[in-house]
Amino acid sequence: MYFETKNPLSPDDVNGFQDVYEYDRGVTSLISSGTAIGGSAFVDAGADGRDVFFVTSQGLVRADGDGLPSVYDARVDGGFAEPPLPPEPCGGEGACRAPAGAPPSGTPSGTSDVGGSGNVKPKPARCKSGFVRKGGHCVKKKTKHHKKKKHQKKRQHQKGGKH
Repeated sequence: MYFETKNPLSPDDVNGFQDVYEYDRGVTSLISSGTAIGGSAFVDAGADGRDVFFVTSQGLVRADGDGLPSVYDARVDGGFAEPPLPPEPCGGEGACRAPAGAPPSGTPSGTSDVGGSGNVKPKPARCKSGFVRKGGHCVKKKTKHHKKKKHQKKRQHQKGGKH
């Protein structure tokens, strides 16, 4: 059973506002944070009891920092890893540079450390023999027919044709 109350039924409920709880087999558990200014309210629960939905203005994930009410799903064995924090910006001129003459750190830095693809473009695959890369695709290499054209013109001239 899920319910809401202003009474702190858990030592983690310290906000003095309404919070959402679960009562299961004689045990009462806090579902909302218990620290939200303004509290939390029960919205609904899944038919099997594995999901409970509640609303709070407290941002419970880093991406929710707007201070507006949001609906959360507290799920049995649920949750997800939050994305890593973005790197700290450099403080000023040269703040992110290693000191002159310092050897590079033992940890290679690359796009896998930061996330995203950065500005590194992968090298295109080589084209097979007889093909060249044009517009990002492999196309058949054009062959030059200069000798053949000269030969054709010469034959036309011998027959009395126009050049």
